[in-house]
Amino acid sequence: MPKGAKWVLGIVFAGPFVTIAVVLAVMLLATLDKADQANKALDKLERKPSPFTWTTFFEDERHFTMRINETTETYDRTGEKVLEGSAGCLAGALDAATRALLTKLGCDGRIEASFTTPSKAQVSVHVLRLKDKAAAETAEQQLKAAGMRFVTAASVPKRIGARYGNVGSGSRYAVVTTAVSPRQKDAQRIAKRGGGFIHAETTVVAIWV
Repeated sequence: MPKGAKWVLGIVFAGPFVTIAVVLAVMLLATLDKADQANKALDKLERKPSPFTWTTFFEDERHFTMRINETTETYDRTGEKVLEGSAGCLAGALDAATRALLTKLGCDGRIEASFTTPSKAQVSVHVLRLKDKAAAETAEQQLKAAGMRFVTAASVPKRIGARYGNVGSGSRYAVVTTAVSPRQKDAQRIAKRGGGFIHAETTVVAIWV
């Protein structure tokens, strides 16, 4: 058989297979496109903003335990409050510099909560609602935990053995946590664990709400 005839015959036999392959490829692309659209729609539903309430960010139970790896910490929530508007937000600031920064970042709401641990650590947490994610990230970098009021339902120990302070962010929220321990053995560890556990948990929640 001449070479040209073999080439033509090859096309004749290969043609149906090429057509099927093209059809399958088109079908696959259409399926992937629909799946991508469905995932985007689902993501929008899943990312629907949660209400700005203390139950969104903290445990419903007043007495609860948190675990990180093999270490646990137990808390009693002693108070919680939601303060709407810029006035509510600025009411938590202790100095003019902090108030100016919160105003610049468009803070229009604040949740405050207080906790105690069995080791006598007292923990104060503020969740600040800012204008956007960029503002929250700026707060994480520039806001000082010491610039926010220490929220407590009890008297702050006169003799403080250790302090913990941290600022984190997630989506449009900044989380400001402070903890103190009275003078006692392992005061630094007690303050750090008491403040650190709930700070990490609250910041993770802020990322997803």
